Amino acid sequence: TGKPKGVMIRHKSLVAFLAWRINDYQLTAKDHISCHSSFSFDASVYDLFAPLVLGAQLHIISEEMRQNMQELYQYIYKQQIADALFSTQFGMELINQFDIPLKSITLGGEKLKPVKKTDAMLVNAYGPTEFTICSSYHIVDQEKEGDIPIGKPVANSWAYIVDGNNNLMPIGVAGELC
Repeated sequence: TGKPKGVMIRHKSLVAFLAWRINDYQLTAKDHISCHSSFSFDASVYDLFAPLVLGAQLHIISEEMRQNMQELYQYIYKQQIADALFSTQFGMELINQFDIPLKSITLGGEKLKPVKKTDAMLVNAYGPTEFTICSSYHIVDQEKEGDIPIGKPVANSWAYIVDGNNNLMPIGVAGELC
């Protein structure tokens, strides 16, 4: 709609999200983690809180550097950034242009298409703001996947497929994702 919205997120939802992110990404206090997202976007919560909880280094990427792939790549390399989140289109282009030395890279916001193979754990993330940033994720098998799914629910959450009347659908039958 183009109208800004505010979404109330419960603290326990954020705690559950952080527990999943830190555990599944194997983040530690020694990691350098970037914040590429604008603070007006819910993805900034994805970037900001894990390093703060861990005592890891948080690297807030400047507005100018966010748009300059060459400069961003050099910064990631020099600062030994281990983990980063990017919008799908930006991240796909970054991966295809550079050999990104990240431990993990998460892309979200649009359908992820196959990209140049990277040594990083490549994660396709999906989720509306109302779910506390990320509701499902898929670790991409870069050797064989062509049609990349949105994956499984993050830890401590569930996903259901329902019909127009909110009745559960059988496995393999299309419906609404809840």
